[in-house]
Amino acid sequence: MRWVNHTADRELHVHLMGSARPERLRALAARRGHRWAVLDEAALRAEFRTGDVLAFIGRYFEAVSLVTHPDDAIEILEDLARGYAAEGVRAAEVMVTPHNVRRVSGLDPEPYVVALADACVALSVRHGVALALLLDVVRDEGEDAAREALVWAERFQGRGVAGLALSGDELGTPSAPFRDVWRRARAAGLTTTAHAGEGLTGAHVRALRETLDALSPDRISHGIAAALDRDLLARLRDQGTVLDVCPTSNVCTGAVVSLEAHPLPVLARAGVAFSINTDDPGMFGVTLTGEIAWAHERLALMNAAEV
Repeated sequence: MRWVNHTADRELHVHLMGSARPERLRALAARRGHRWAVLDEAALRAEFRTGDVLAFIGRYFEAVSLVTHPDDAIEILEDLARGYAAEGVRAAEVMVTPHNVRRVSGLDPEPYVVALADACVALSVRHGVALALLLDVVRDEGEDAAREALVWAERFQGRGVAGLALSGDELGTPSAPFRDVWRRARAAGLTTTAHAGEGLTGAHVRALRETLDALSPDRISHGIAAALDRDLLARLRDQGTVLDVCPTSNVCTGAVVSLEAHPLPVLARAGVAFSINTDDPGMFGVTLTGEIAWAHERLALMNAAEV
């Protein structure tokens, strides 16, 4: 079995905004006069555990709208670092989507990146957790946004930024237009990853294959669609591409119907390299250690059944 973070020492797939805890979201909401200011923790978490990916994305952008200054995002990042330190997590790559704040809040994304990269360096020292950003490009923002993110990633490489990520509508927008940027990022020694294969349909299988063909990323965010295709499983295994799997997130967004139905055992049995992650821990109410404990239990049951 090729599980790269089985000791819960590091997290490889977590979104900064998705890590925002209810108390932080309430505080931001109170500043902006937003309806979430009066919701208790259970009600606020219910806003995000929708079982429907489109509904979740709508709530996610609602959270982004509360960030009207880089300091708002830095507060969320410090909460995340403090939580990791309490859990014993030693390192994390945190996805931030600079162009989202321009789209939703009207912020200039460049100073936003600069502030968060500097904060990563300072908070890593303060909390003893090695934090680095993955600058996330939403597919529908297009190639210009990707090229801009690459400039920032190269500027802050090793100083708060680890690499590039790709997200957005994998079924409606192909990865191929980003081929050149991802090639340049790999050549520069930056980490490259992309969201693909997040659901269990034939369309997700095709999107995952297209992303692998176009980008040759180091890692795939989610990638659970590979469980439906033997050739993809063999390809991922042989190439050593890591799937950053997020079990509870997949249930909360409706990608799988339950944790019991999650295809992690299929991926592990096929020899695919994987990590276990939280994706949006503040919104979904999960921790890295909790997700990894679940995975250990699930895979132990798989092994026992095969004896």
